[in-house]
Amino acid sequence: MSAQAQDSDTTEHAAFAIIIIGQEGDPEDLHVRPAEQLDELLVAALRKLYAPNPPAADLYDVVLNGKFVEPLTQSIASVGIGAGTKVSILPKTVTRGER
Repeated sequence: MSAQAQDSDTTEHAAFAIIIIGQEGDPEDLHVRPAEQLDELLVAALRKLYAPNPPAADLYDVVLNGKFVEPLTQSIASVGIGAGTKVSILPKTVTRGER
């Protein structure tokens, strides 16, 4: 494998920190990998924000640039999340007006 291919592979799998923000507005750092799916990010973020008893992930949305992101099967990198990106984790009752 060439050095360039190794660098690319390392970059694709290297963890980086993003900033997650919950409903209360308190930011937390979360380390993720570019190839992880958004549903994995959501579960990890809820654990970090609301430990020890995080709420059910199906009640929350991943919000990027003011819009909830779907489907959650997309990779973190494919939706443009990179190091230092601010990602909100909000209840669907807030993002979609559901009750």
